[in-house]
Amino acid sequence: MKTPLRSKQGCWTCRLRKKKCDERQPACSVCESLLITCYGYGPKPEWMDDAEEEKAMISSIKQIVKHTSRRRGRRDTPQTQIQRVDNDQNVQNLAPTPVSKVQGASSPNLKSSVDSQAAARDEHSQMRSIGSSINSIPESSAIPASEAVLLMHFLDNVFPLQFPMYQSGIAEGGRGCFLSLILRKKPLLHAVLCLSVYHRETVLAASSASRGEVNWDRLEEHHAICLAELQKAIGNMDRSVSESCTKDGLGIAASMMQLIFFELFVGKTNMWQMHLRAATDLLDEGYNGQSALLIKFSTTPEANGTSDAEPLEYDPPSTEEEVMTKLFVGVVIWLDIIASVTTGTTPRLLSLHPFVLSPGSQIQLENIMGCQNWPMLQISRIAALHECKYQALRDGCFDAAKFESTADDIKKILRRGLAEGFLRYLTVSDSDPDPLQSADIPLPLLITHLFALTACIYLHVVVSGFETDVEDLKSTLAEAMMVIREKIPQNMWHVIVWPLYVTGTVASEEEMEFFRKVFRSPQLLNPSLEHRRRILPLLEETWRMRETTARWWDWESSVRPLNNSLLLL
Repeated sequence: MKTPLRSKQGCWTCRLRKKKCDERQPACSVCESLLITCYGYGPKPEWMDDAEEEKAMISSIKQIVKHTSRRRGRRDTPQTQIQRVDNDQNVQNLAPTPVSKVQGASSPNLKSSVDSQAAARDEHSQMRSIGSSINSIPESSAIPASEAVLLMHFLDNVFPLQFPMYQSGIAEGGRGCFLSLILRKKPLLHAVLCLSVYHRETVLAASSASRGEVNWDRLEEHHAICLAELQKAIGNMDRSVSESCTKDGLGIAASMMQLIFFELFVGKTNMWQMHLRAATDLLDEGYNGQSALLIKFSTTPEANGTSDAEPLEYDPPSTEEEVMTKLFVGVVIWLDIIASVTTGTTPRLLSLHPFVLSPGSQIQLENIMGCQNWPMLQISRIAALHECKYQALRDGCFDAAKFESTADDIKKILRRGLAEGFLRYLTVSDSDPDPLQSADIPLPLLITHLFALTACIYLHVVVSGFETDVEDLKSTLAEAMMVIREKIPQNMWHVIVWPLYVTGTVASEEEMEFFRKVFRSPQLLNPSLEHRRRILPLLEETWRMRETTARWWDWESSVRPLNNSLLLL
């Protein structure tokens, strides 16, 4: 039974904290002085009717009060005292704000991605007051030297780790545009610094030159600032989502992207899923809101009428805006598809794929993760087919004919793509009929070929289970193994984690040792990528169950032990 709240007239925050409230309108001075959200005197907030949400809110507020008080005790100056007098104009409170208060962000995931993470922070958390900072960093402000070091470490080491195949034209500015966005958006800056601290210190700790551990206090300080600033940025989205997604929300989108990677790399929770849901919601709402910039990227300039002869119906975006929007859209689409394979669910953005991943789209995944659009589109269809199959079986309405028809269509597209993929590299004088023997095949084409072969394997398992004694599967597996062993350099294995895992699930007993070697190799087991250490044990479990319960073991069974928590990157 809950203990009674102290005051029946005070603001909801003070009543939650069981503290005396001065009942000042519209926000009490107690909450204001502690830099926490005053929930006012109106109807009881919905989260107070949920024990878990109320507990999380109390925990979050306690953390903020604790660190605000400690920070003031050691850092108060006449200047900061003067700043606190102007809280009405300058201070934006850090305690979680109900979704209903967020303007312009219609999806609750945009808020829950931040609020739930703040409540779940462990004992390492070092939340600090942000005072009167604003979401955008003034151009005149310079970051400290220590942060500059971390920022360059991110650009030189972490960004290439996230996007090893990233390509951007010279005219587009590449990573320079990302740097510009980082320096202007405080949530993104601290998301990047947080990830940089983690990567730098884990690498140093793993080296012979250091035996230390990750400085979690420093890391969590940046993490806390990122979450607080991201919350404020979402709260300030007071325009339509379609505009915010590509302008005001670009920093939010990029911050979410980095938080996904941070949670994935640390590998301790599945919190990356929450950030990915928020990012997919933001993108989905941008398209549904008919964002002109997003629609533009889904077709060629000729197709959407953006040639020089026809004026644009919206303000032309900057190069930075275009580059970053294309990167964000591509990354979210990519992660959404890969996540759907291990969660056993339909990609959340499946409805966007036919035009976002169309041949004429300006979103080209091969420039981000190495694989062309067409295999990724079919992989997303297979994931949807898998969920549809098991949902229909559970409901007792499985349509076998429709299922087989869809599977056949996917298979034909994949086989046609595999056959056509290398035609331009063949000449009349070629004596070797096998185009894979050519030494001049670009790496993205090899990666695309491998993803397409792996998609065929994935389709087979979804349709027929782990029936490996099938000639079609054997030939596909043999070709995939040849590409992995002979064509893709070992230093690029980290680009093909998804194909390696899926191919490994149907590996023969002789090939299993090869996959053990791969998933134990330094090329994959980067000390900062904690999540990859979980892949081989899961693969071993699949092999064991495949041998002992071959008749019943299928893809649904194989992903169940993952508990929706592993992203194969």
